[in-house]
Amino acid sequence: MTAAKRVLPYLKSTADAKLVFPGPRGSLEGLVGYTDSDWAGDRHDWNSQGGYIFKMAGTPISWKSKKQTVVARSTTEAKYLACSEATREAQGLIYQHRDVTSETVVPRIHCDSNGALSTIRSTITSDKAKHIDVPFHNSRHLDAAGVVKFTGIDTLENLADVMTKALPPEEHQYGIGLRPPR
Repeated sequence: MTAAKRVLPYLKSTADAKLVFPGPRGSLEGLVGYTDSDWAGDRHDWNSQGGYIFKMAGTPISWKSKKQTVVARSTTEAKYLACSEATREAQGLIYQHRDVTSETVVPRIHCDSNGALSTIRSTITSDKAKHIDVPFHNSRHLDAAGVVKFTGIDTLENLADVMTKALPPEEHQYGIGLRPPR
């Protein structure tokens, strides 16, 4: 009941909030995703927190933050697992987009880990990645097939950072990687 009392004022104050898709002169950028993970952020079970955000025409349409189900052995592995989750979401969004528009879209998914991107782009499974369960390798297969396109992004520009860790107040107010105007 206490939690409900806290939520009600928030809902009332954000009643006019909505998703806005720009018109023809706005950003017509296609489906773009951002994925990130912390590493062993939970000190009780050492699981990592992974997350993603997908935008269409510059507007967020899908986002998720979830504790990963396996303990990652490195930052690279935690981010690789987060890429896998984002890839699964991208597949669903591709199908939805095709159902609505009859067009096939190839989403760009931004990841701020060169190690995870190297693992995705590698045609050989290294000894360091052999222990990763087969379902998590979907990113590699779909990137190679051209269904999704993984690209690097600077950590300060990764929108999914907010999904995995606490950020300073100014980054919440002004945006990831942005500071107040001077």
